[in-house]
Amino acid sequence: MLNKHNTESGAMRPIEFRWIEVFRAVALSGSTTGAAELLNLDQSAVSRHISALEGQLRVLLVDRNQRKLQLTQEGKILLEEACNTLEGLDLFRRVAPDWGVMFCNSKDRRDNSISVRNVSLYL
Repeated sequence: MLNKHNTESGAMRPIEFRWIEVFRAVALSGSTTGAAELLNLDQSAVSRHISALEGQLRVLLVDRNQRKLQLTQEGKILLEEACNTLEGLDLFRRVAPDWGVMFCNSKDRRDNSISVRNVSLYL
């Protein structure tokens, strides 16, 4: 059975860096509203990103039964890794222009991408 996060071949689609960025903002702010304000998104977009990440990982990251969002044990583990990943990505963004990397942010695309020779990363 396919869900919206699987492809027809059964392979799971890649985790998007934006989902990780949104997850970190939710975790640090304690709410989808706070994360939305930090990232200049609407609250429903934040919720969709969190749901997409949870669906892709097949694990709940946030306990939604509390008045203030609380991370599950898995969410706490992922937060540490998310922070490390995003710090690395920020470093990459700072030094990559020195390596002749082409950054793309087309109005026709909803995501950002980095192209290094023939390899693309979608951010």
